[in-house]
Amino acid sequence: MLDRPELSGLSLRALFAEFCAMSSITYAGQFDLFVAEDSNLFPTPRLSDLGQTTSWLLDVQVKPWLSRKRQAAVRVSDLLFTRRSAMVTSFAEQVEDLLNDVDVPYTPNVELEGRFGKVVRVDFLTSGARLQTAILTLSSGSTSQAHVSATEVFQRWYDLDVSSRHEQRLTVLDDRADVYREDDIQRLRDLSDVVALSDRQTLQDLLLAA
Repeated sequence: MLDRPELSGLSLRALFAEFCAMSSITYAGQFDLFVAEDSNLFPTPRLSDLGQTTSWLLDVQVKPWLSRKRQAAVRVSDLLFTRRSAMVTSFAEQVEDLLNDVDVPYTPNVELEGRFGKVVRVDFLTSGARLQTAILTLSSGSTSQAHVSATEVFQRWYDLDVSSRHEQRLTVLDDRADVYREDDIQRLRDLSDVVALSDRQTLQDLLLAA
């Protein structure tokens, strides 16, 4: 749809409205759109939700492959961005606010060398009086995405669980929604301290004790 000349000057919101009109889709809520580009020499922009709409439909007990109306929802899956990135960004900002309140020196988005020389990015690296603390954040608004995110965080901690690394490892959990599996949280506890952001006192104690 983006290669149609008459649509080239429209905003993302207007493009989405045009798509809905073309597809006989009614959407009354708010939405976010993500512009993705191919990795070719001459990239072609496209609107995408990073493929998360199907997960959202399953979370609300809708199986989109069972009917034509639900198939229409799948057609929107490449256009609607389900707020996951927005939620993660917002939560990371809240964690950063906590670090500022604790007044501990920190650096965001630090790359550390882990297992087999693999480079692992952590969300924050704080510097305490005795040692540093590597921090990964875990935030999700859906059960399906929570499992994926927890698995990703576990993989990062596993790659950093080597004798050459001496940082304290801390997973800061977004507990605004009860969407996490207990086995996922337990695996994270095997490799890091897991503390909810709402437990600000424990987080402060851990950071200042380092």
